[in-house]
Amino acid sequence: MTTTADDVWRLLAELVEAQKETERCFQETERRFQETERRFQETERILKEQSLKTDRQITRVSQEIGNLGGKWG
Repeated sequence: MTTTADDVWRLLAELVEAQKETERCFQETERRFQETERRFQETERILKEQSLKTDRQITRVSQEIGNLGGKWG
C-alpha cells in the first residue's frame, strides 16, 4: 500500500485535533488543580482559626480553674 499526500494530510489533521484535545484536557486539569489549591488554603485558614479559638478557650478555662483556689488551683 502506498501512502498518498491525502493520507499524510489526513493524518496531520488527526494529529492537530488530538493535540487540541490534549491541550483542552491539560487546561481542565490545571483549572481543577487551582480549585483544589484554593480549597486547601481555605481549609488551612479555617483550621488555624479553630486552633486559635481552642487555645483561647483552654487559657480561659485554665484561668478559671486557677481562680477556684483550694485543691483545684
